Order: sequence, then structure tokens, then C-alpha cells
Amino acid sequence: MSAGEKNKGNELWMVAIHKDFQKKGYGKKMVQGVLDKFKGLNLMLFARCSPESEKMYQLLLKNGFAHVETSEEGYRGMIYEL
Repeated sequence: MSAGEKNKGNELWMVAIHKDFQKKGYGKKMVQGVLDKFKGLNLMLFARCSPESEKMYQLLLKNGFAHVETSEEGYRGMIYEL
């Protein structure tokens, strides 16, 4: 996590699950833990998914993040309002 300018939001900066632990629910639990920690704080969470991060992109969509834009390089910007 990293704080945004003037603490108006936070960014889910980098997430990775080792391939030996994928498809076991750890990524979902990790994202849900972050959302629970910030719940009720009236913040927005941001995330950027690289073009190669389709699994993370889908995981964030399933957990309530909305896709707001895609950069020319293919990075997908996402937002979650708490």
C-alpha cells in the first residue's frame, strides 16, 4: 500500500502470490484483508494492473473494484470506494 497525495486515497501497489500457492484463495484473502482494514475510513483505493496481470485484474473486479481507464501501455487503472 502507498498513500496518495494529501492522503486522499491509497494505492494497492504490488501484489504477488507464488505459483505454489495460487488457486488456493490466498490472493482473495489478502485483497479482502486490505479492504477490511480500510473499511469505514471514507477513502478510495486505487490499483494499477499491468497487461500481464489478468488474474489480479479479475480478482479485483470480483472484489468490487471498478475499471476506470487503460493507459496507452495497457495498464488498467482501478478504483474502490470505501
